[in-house]
Amino acid sequence: MTDTALAILFARSGDTTCLHSFLENTNSANLAAVEPVLLELGEVGALCALLRVRGDEGRILDIWQGCVLFCTLPFVSLFYHSSDTTNTDVDIL
Repeated sequence: MTDTALAILFARSGDTTCLHSFLENTNSANLAAVEPVLLELGEVGALCALLRVRGDEGRILDIWQGCVLFCTLPFVSLFYHSSDTTNTDVDIL
Protein backbone atom coordinates (compact mmCIF):
# COMPACT_ATOMS: atom_id res chain seq x y z
CA MET A 1 0.00 0.00 0.00
CA THR A 2 2.86 2.37 0.74
CA ASP A 3 4.42 1.79 -2.68
CA THR A 4 1.07 2.47 -4.34
CA ALA A 5 0.71 5.76 -2.46
CA LEU A 6 4.29 6.77 -3.30
CA ALA A 7 3.83 6.00 -6.98
CA ILE A 8 0.67 8.09 -7.12
CA LEU A 9 2.28 10.95 -5.17
CA PHE A 10 5.33 11.01 -7.44
CA ALA A 11 3.08 10.95 -10.51
CA ARG A 12 0.82 13.75 -9.27
CA SER A 13 3.79 15.88 -8.14
CA GLY A 14 5.13 16.01 -11.69
CA ASP A 15 8.56 14.79 -10.56
CA THR A 16 9.11 12.37 -13.42
CA THR A 17 12.70 11.65 -12.39
CA CYS A 18 11.63 10.33 -8.98
CA LEU A 19 8.61 8.60 -10.49
CA HIS A 20 10.66 6.68 -13.04
CA SER A 21 13.42 5.92 -10.55
CA PHE A 22 10.87 4.52 -8.12
CA LEU A 23 8.97 2.46 -10.70
CA GLU A 24 12.11 1.09 -12.37
CA ASN A 25 13.00 -0.70 -9.14
CA THR A 26 11.23 -3.58 -7.50
CA ASN A 27 8.14 -2.31 -5.73
CA SER A 28 4.77 -3.57 -4.60
CA ALA A 29 2.64 -0.80 -6.11
CA ASN A 30 -0.85 -1.98 -6.99
CA LEU A 31 -1.00 -1.88 -10.79
CA ALA A 32 -4.80 -1.58 -10.82
CA ALA A 33 -4.59 1.56 -8.66
CA VAL A 34 -1.53 3.16 -10.26
CA GLU A 35 -2.23 2.52 -13.96
CA PRO A 36 -5.26 4.83 -14.32
CA VAL A 37 -3.39 7.67 -12.61
CA LEU A 38 -0.36 7.26 -14.85
CA LEU A 39 -2.52 7.17 -17.98
CA GLU A 40 -4.56 10.19 -16.85
CA LEU A 41 -1.33 12.15 -16.41
CA GLY A 42 0.16 10.94 -19.70
CA GLU A 43 2.92 9.01 -17.95
CA VAL A 44 2.98 6.14 -20.44
CA GLY A 45 6.73 5.70 -20.04
CA ALA A 46 6.36 5.36 -16.28
CA LEU A 47 3.63 2.75 -16.73
CA CYS A 48 5.92 0.82 -19.07
CA ALA A 49 8.74 1.04 -16.49
CA LEU A 50 6.44 -0.51 -13.90
CA LEU A 51 5.38 -3.25 -16.33
CA ARG A 52 9.02 -3.90 -17.32
CA VAL A 53 9.98 -4.52 -13.67
CA ARG A 54 7.16 -7.04 -13.52
CA GLY A 55 8.28 -8.74 -16.74
CA ASP A 56 5.15 -7.88 -18.73
CA GLU A 57 6.92 -7.18 -22.02
CA GLY A 58 3.85 -8.11 -24.09
CA ARG A 59 1.75 -5.45 -22.43
CA ILE A 60 4.48 -2.87 -22.99
CA LEU A 61 4.49 -3.63 -26.71
CA ASP A 62 0.69 -3.37 -26.81
CA ILE A 63 0.81 0.04 -25.13
CA TRP A 64 3.46 1.46 -27.46
CA GLN A 65 1.69 0.02 -30.49
CA GLY A 66 -1.48 1.81 -29.38
CA CYS A 67 0.44 5.05 -28.93
CA VAL A 68 1.96 4.82 -32.39
CA LEU A 69 -1.41 4.13 -34.01
CA PHE A 70 -3.08 6.93 -32.07
CA CYS A 71 -0.33 9.43 -32.91
CA THR A 72 -0.31 8.63 -36.62
CA LEU A 73 -4.07 8.89 -37.21
CA PRO A 74 -4.05 12.70 -37.63
CA PHE A 75 -1.36 12.42 -40.29
CA VAL A 76 -3.38 9.99 -42.39
CA SER A 77 -5.79 12.82 -43.20
CA LEU A 78 -2.93 14.69 -44.86
CA PHE A 79 -2.98 12.11 -47.63
CA TYR A 80 -6.72 12.10 -48.21
CA HIS A 81 -8.70 14.97 -49.67
CA SER A 82 -11.98 14.72 -47.80
CA SER A 83 -13.56 17.68 -49.63
CA ASP A 84 -13.72 15.63 -52.83
CA THR A 85 -16.27 12.93 -51.99
CA THR A 86 -16.07 11.39 -55.47
CA ASN A 87 -12.37 10.64 -55.14
CA THR A 88 -11.83 7.59 -52.96
CA ASP A 89 -8.18 7.22 -53.96
CA VAL A 90 -5.44 8.15 -51.55
CA ASP A 91 -3.39 11.06 -52.86
CA ILE A 92 0.25 11.12 -51.85
CA LEU A 93 1.47 14.67 -51.43
